[in-house]
Amino acid sequence: MKNIKKNNQGFTLVELLVVLGIMGIIISAMFSFFLSNYKTFYRADDQVEAQYEAQIATNKLIDNVIDAQKIALVQPTIEDDQWHNINKIIFKKGFVNNKEKEWILTTDEYDLNIIQFQIKLLGPSSYSKGNYEACKGIAIKITSKVNDAEVDMKNEVYFRNWKKP
Repeated sequence: MKNIKKNNQGFTLVELLVVLGIMGIIISAMFSFFLSNYKTFYRADDQVEAQYEAQIATNKLIDNVIDAQKIALVQPTIEDDQWHNINKIIFKKGFVNNKEKEWILTTDEYDLNIIQFQIKLLGPSSYSKGNYEACKGIAIKITSKVNDAEVDMKNEVYFRNWKKP
């Protein structure tokens, strides 16, 4: 029994503190890497969501506008070919059973994150007193925002059934 050696060697307090310091540096670097990737992922997700919602609004508008013959009313009135925020626009779509068919667009009908809805009239550059007969179509600019991600989507739509006045 006297030949058994006791091995009392271990780590000193200084060695343990050095290891803990090195592990802290490595863990903080890994944490900052994961945190930046987490933020980038959610920023990209917001960007995709904003683009998706702008595309839904654009498609819905195009589906209804393309069959129009002309614009009957725009509120507020537009008298040039610049971009304008609008509240309401009425499109005439021809006659069905001797009744003139129309489609009314109001900007509050979109239940999405649309923050700006603008149109520009396509055709001659003068639309005095609300006469939109010569307007051949509209250019659309929709801005959608989800959290900090903002997307602008532009498109031009020409009236399929437009008739020269």
